[in-house]
Amino acid sequence: MNAFRLLPAFVGCALFYAVSAAPLLLWGDDAELQRIAVTGEARAVGQSSIASHLLWQFVASNFVRWATWLPLDEAGRVTLVSAIAASLVMIPLALTIRDISRQVGLGSRAAAVGPIVGALAFGLSHTFWLLASRPDAYTIQVLLLAMALWGAVRTLEGRRPWTGL
Repeated sequence: MNAFRLLPAFVGCALFYAVSAAPLLLWGDDAELQRIAVTGEARAVGQSSIASHLLWQFVASNFVRWATWLPLDEAGRVTLVSAIAASLVMIPLALTIRDISRQVGLGSRAAAVGPIVGALAFGLSHTFWLLASRPDAYTIQVLLLAMALWGAVRTLEGRRPWTGL
């Protein structure tokens, strides 16, 4: 299965997350993440340490400053970071399912349909959708985990992760 056949899962989830994402300033921890991404200030007293979610803070704060052309306020652009990262999870997840399907000897139809169905089932699950539709550092962490899992599966097959998609 060609990796480009996975684009519908990515685009479908991206549109779903973007449409259902919280567009404005939220409350609680979500508002705290929006605030620190926009202002660059330290986390509030009682929150986790200053070194909490550094990768997410870096990505979100730079995206907010870069994407001023989007018709969203700063808080909405922070939320969009989670939606984009969650959408990107679908690609390495589907590639992992494809490679495992091939390894266990499933038929070509199952190896073609399974990755898309599996990625969409994960992407549209309530818990993952909830993370994708509000500011949350876990979507980037899940993206990194999915990429590492796919790399590990490819390495165990004896192939390089980024060649011959």
